Amino acid sequence: MKNLMLGTAVFFGIFFLTPEIGKAESVYDFVEYDVKTKTERIIPFDESLYEGMPEFLEAKRPQGMPETRGIIGEDGRELVQDTTKFPFSAVAQLEHPNSIGSGALIQKNIFLTCAHAVYNNGFFSDGLIVPGRIGYWNKPFGEAKMEKIYILKEYMTDKQVGNDFALVKLDRPIGEKTGWLGLNYANKAGETFTISGYPGDKNFYMYTESQPIHETLRYEYGRHIFERVGWGKEALFYLLDSVGGQSGSPVYDSNAQISAVHNSGISLSRPIYNGGSRVSKEKFAMVNNIMNQIQKEYVPIEKIEIQQQDIILEQGDSIDLKVTVTPENATYKEIEWSEEKESAWWLPEHYVDPYGKLTGHRTGLGTVNLKVIAKSVDGGKIATSQVKVVQKKVTGISLTPEKVTLDIGDTQKLNYTIQPSNASNLAVSWSSTNNQVVSITNDGVMTGKAAGTAKIIVTTSDGNKTASSEITVNEPRVPVTGISVTPENKELFVGEKETLKATVTPENATNKKVKWSSSNEKIATVTDKGDVTAIAQGTATITAITEDGQKSAISKIKIVDNIGIEWTWDEASQTITFGAGKFPDQPYWRYNIQTHIESQSRLKGKKIKKIIFSQPVKLASSARELFSKLLELESIEGGNLLNTSTVKDMRGVFYNAPKLRSVDVSNWDTSQVTTMSNMFDGTLTLEKLNVSNWDTSQVTDMHHMFNNANKLESLDVSNWNTLSVKYTHSMFPNYLEQLKLGKNIRFNGDTGLKEVRTFPYSGRWVGPDGKTNPTIIYQTSKEFTQNYDGSKPGTYVRERTK
Repeated sequence: MKNLMLGTAVFFGIFFLTPEIGKAESVYDFVEYDVKTKTERIIPFDESLYEGMPEFLEAKRPQGMPETRGIIGEDGRELVQDTTKFPFSAVAQLEHPNSIGSGALIQKNIFLTCAHAVYNNGFFSDGLIVPGRIGYWNKPFGEAKMEKIYILKEYMTDKQVGNDFALVKLDRPIGEKTGWLGLNYANKAGETFTISGYPGDKNFYMYTESQPIHETLRYEYGRHIFERVGWGKEALFYLLDSVGGQSGSPVYDSNAQISAVHNSGISLSRPIYNGGSRVSKEKFAMVNNIMNQIQKEYVPIEKIEIQQQDIILEQGDSIDLKVTVTPENATYKEIEWSEEKESAWWLPEHYVDPYGKLTGHRTGLGTVNLKVIAKSVDGGKIATSQVKVVQKKVTGISLTPEKVTLDIGDTQKLNYTIQPSNASNLAVSWSSTNNQVVSITNDGVMTGKAAGTAKIIVTTSDGNKTASSEITVNEPRVPVTGISVTPENKELFVGEKETLKATVTPENATNKKVKWSSSNEKIATVTDKGDVTAIAQGTATITAITEDGQKSAISKIKIVDNIGIEWTWDEASQTITFGAGKFPDQPYWRYNIQTHIESQSRLKGKKIKKIIFSQPVKLASSARELFSKLLELESIEGGNLLNTSTVKDMRGVFYNAPKLRSVDVSNWDTSQVTTMSNMFDGTLTLEKLNVSNWDTSQVTDMHHMFNNANKLESLDVSNWNTLSVKYTHSMFPNYLEQLKLGKNIRFNGDTGLKEVRTFPYSGRWVGPDGKTNPTIIYQTSKEFTQNYDGSKPGTYVRERTK
């Protein structure tokens, strides 16, 4: 429900008085605004409108509607308990999306309110008029929309109380239900008047109050009593209570004739009295003129007819009733629907809804006769049609399953479907063609009694339609109690196959069928016979489930990559032998022999001591750490069969292989290699190494290349080219005694060549003819590597003392 005090604007005019109030001369022209076309036109005032004008417009109370009057109480406003009684039924709330106001019907399709409830520097076009509203949801007479709005033209520029006056033409004759209030322009000062409307502080409830309105209004302010005109020519002023939201409320007499439209509260620092626009003779004349114009456009209904007559409707079906209105161009064609029927507790309250939809609700087991009644809201024209609601007949029945196999003692429920599903009588009966073989209950549950065949038949009570199911009953079966799968764990290479075996218990179980499935078919697939194929590296669970009893068992399959080269493992000598092939061009950590082969369960935890390349093998562009961390590796045979022609990265190839004593790399093609850092770092037992013919012209990084290769005493790098090398720190082993250099050797930075000045070494390095040419004697290892410029190639040795 809308929270009026927090979220909704309310219409309430506030005027601040000065001691003397001047009044501009009245202008009574009206502005008509068409809500649909959004166009305006002027309706001029002319004194000729007085000719033949009635002295007042009478109120109309609908026939049969009870009548009531407002209660004058000490506390002012009183809640209207029953808004369906006249004249409260004709009082309405004007609701906009963000504001509310009040007003009253003065004809079946004309609503009187204040101008500021429909205009604020522009006309409102989305208002709803809700007569007799009581709370947010309760709208006993429904609602109507605005078609045209009429306000005094003078109000657009002068917002005085007397100008705040408006009419609204509605889209439906809702006043036929509510009745309407009259109008009176006579001076009735001293009589008692009632104000009824929807104050904003009362959340969609109507309040009313009655008091006399005098010729002179006496009001109190600042402990003084003041007087002013109460019954003016264009405005009335009074002490009737009101708050925002009541703007537009009718101020009416005991004959339900309106003398003013409430629109303002007058304040001098606090509220002191209220006011409204009086129904002056001029305004009355304009209202009468506008009403006459609307009446000229009005085309009444002469008769109505329901198009469908003598209707026979099956239970559950529905039709939309249609009405023909004569004449076709009648202004208001709204129809209300009702019905007359026999009274019975099992019958629904309504067969026809407010929109003319006729539905064949339940009838019991017979036929329901009723009369539907159409009544025009405008004019109350009546049309009727006779209706018979009959049972919907059964046209067929089906039974599922159509064939069933049972063991003796087993039970199963059969399911039937009646056509149509909304048939009136859905009752059925069951039977068996051989109760000795299979029995059936009234609920369709059958039980196997003896081996054999029989039919179960279902028959409808309505029409004797039948359907049947063929039943075969077998001797008692031996149920499955368990299943196992072997092997329970298996490691496979990519592409390898393995057949799993499922064993169902007991051995004489009647149904030993098994269904196989894989938890991840991207890793491993399995056939209906248990044949597993390794697809990709990873782990998958193969599950076998018995058809009988849904017993299950699993086998865990781990799949490893075989790196694309065939290899064998000799457990006794702890030797890996590779055949011909190519290492895949993948990140180094995927094809490191230690992590990829040595850690496999196939080696049973043993370490690799020897590697043999028996046939040519091509290395990928990255050989990084290929043989690293093989802690027990002692030798590599056939290293000369490794094709390194496309290798660019040789970082750490033999890193941390502390027991490696021999490897042949003499004919490796290193012409594409750019980095050799840490290549032999940590080969603690490597004593000999032939790398003299390596092409190092592309290499930029050699840091830690031979670091910690402490058994390596001699190196020949005379054919190397290190002119592009940027990093040589800690390049050489600590105890190198002899180093053969060529003309294209340069060392960029500290090579880590150890300074040894203890016996039997002097700490100096001596080059070719050093004993006769002291210019190539270097006093320290650091001086040697930093100053060697290639001009004196040859073999340099650590000088021994005599």
